[in-house]
Amino acid sequence: MFKLGDIEVHVISAGQVLVDSGGPFGLVPRILWSRHQTPINDWYLPMSLNCVLIKTGGKNIICDVGHGDKLTDKMRKNFQLTYPHGTLQDGLARAGLGVEDI
Repeated sequence: MFKLGDIEVHVISAGQVLVDSGGPFGLVPRILWSRHQTPINDWYLPMSLNCVLIKTGGKNIICDVGHGDKLTDKMRKNFQLTYPHGTLQDGLARAGLGVEDI
């Protein structure tokens, strides 16, 4: 969390997905990008789904909500979606908020 005047900004995890390296890096040769990002199973890269919570003027604003909680089992499997730091709701709870506070 950081503060700027009366504005509080929190980064909240909404999960992690594994994506094919062709998505973020396209045609860039693996020898170049793999120095900075280690692939899993040779091709997949972990990508964090981070949301920004802004608290200001008695209001709570969420920017982005990750993939939400309405994915089918097949979609969760395809994205290889996991929650190593908990769900968005868990992160809101750690910030002292619930879904109804947004």
